[in-house]
Amino acid sequence: MKKCNRCHAVVREEHECPICQSTLTYEPPCHDQKEHYSLNRYYVRYILKNSWFSLLCCIPGIVQLCISSFSTLLLCAWALWVLSCLLSVFQRNIETGITRKYSEDYAHFKIGLWKYLFGIISIALFCFA
Repeated sequence: MKKCNRCHAVVREEHECPICQSTLTYEPPCHDQKEHYSLNRYYVRYILKNSWFSLLCCIPGIVQLCISSFSTLLLCAWALWVLSCLLSVFQRNIETGITRKYSEDYAHFKIGLWKYLFGIISIALFCFA
């Protein structure tokens, strides 16, 4: 674990901060047990970069909500959209949690796959609701 000088995030990376892409090579090791982030412009940019697809998936839902009435299919689509957003925002934390079972690369692949799959299915349900 190292603490970034630019964005003040404590991350488990050794060479580059995933939040602001500054170098961590010359930073001393930090003795924290968990990652934590500071709410600043770098973290907001990182969240927007990781969740742009999930945020775009809500546009068909908003349109569908305006033109039709409430239905169970629409509720399922919104639930899948929320799951996609949650996976986007908490991607690094979830990856850390499932690396006990999977490798880091596979965990990253699996979370990304679920994030996009939930978003695509929510778009399809928004269109058919």
